[in-house]
Amino acid sequence: MTTTFKLYTDSALTLEDDGVTESDQLFDGSSDPNQFVLYLGSTDDTRELRNAVNPGTDPITANVEYVDEAWQATTAYSLDDETRTTAKLRKRYKCTTAGTTGGSEPDWAADAPDEGDTVADGTVVWTNVGHQSEDDEVGVFTSSALALAATFPDTGDKSIDLPAVISGGVAGAQAIYFAVDDQDGGVVWDQHLKIAVSACVEYPAAP
Repeated sequence: MTTTFKLYTDSALTLEDDGVTESDQLFDGSSDPNQFVLYLGSTDDTRELRNAVNPGTDPITANVEYVDEAWQATTAYSLDDETRTTAKLRKRYKCTTAGTTGGSEPDWAADAPDEGDTVADGTVVWTNVGHQSEDDEVGVFTSSALALAATFPDTGDKSIDLPAVISGGVAGAQAIYFAVDDQDGGVVWDQHLKIAVSACVEYPAAP
């Protein structure tokens, strides 16, 4: 059955989230964090959402997650695969020669610090493709007040608990607040970070 619960950008559940959130801030980091809100819900009031583990008991969670995995040793990478450094260097690298990585992570900062620089890693060649947003630039919260009070860099606030059962219909939608603060030139959502919801299962609404 088609999943009816989705993330929306409005409380009326008319505008489905496209996964791209623009955060307009000054490059010098002097501007205040931006606040956003998404709504997890379904326009079908005959459905309800529960956690896939212990349905109806364990809370559904919303989490800040990376799109790309961190670099891994002795791992095969294909052309155009992307990775991020294990340390928060805020740089992103694309595989421009396919192969298998070495046993130690490259010295990214020394060997490929600038966009367009390349570094060999085992039989892989990585190319620096620019800024990587990091999870300490984002926090997820249960209320607008908490989001407004967030301080950055934020090393916590990566997950919130939602109800164990979320009812369909506009009235049942759950708000997910998140705050964004660019540390060096803007947070990019479509390629770097995302708000993800824990594995869930839809059920017919309880009578």
